[in-house]
Amino acid sequence: MLLFKRSSVIAVALLFVIFIAFTGCKKEGTAERLGKKIDKAVEKAGEKLDNLKEDK
Repeated sequence: MLLFKRSSVIAVALLFVIFIAFTGCKKEGTAERLGKKIDKAVEKAGEKLDNLKEDK
């Protein structure tokens, strides 16, 4: 009986890990999209500053 309980716990834990792995692969949320927009804006600002330095 102890072996059955241990196997059940391991099976449930494995299913939980698989569930978490698949839910982590969802479409990106609003925070991720906002972060990417901020990254692009900072990158563009840096490029413009570099261009200003080159013009001097």
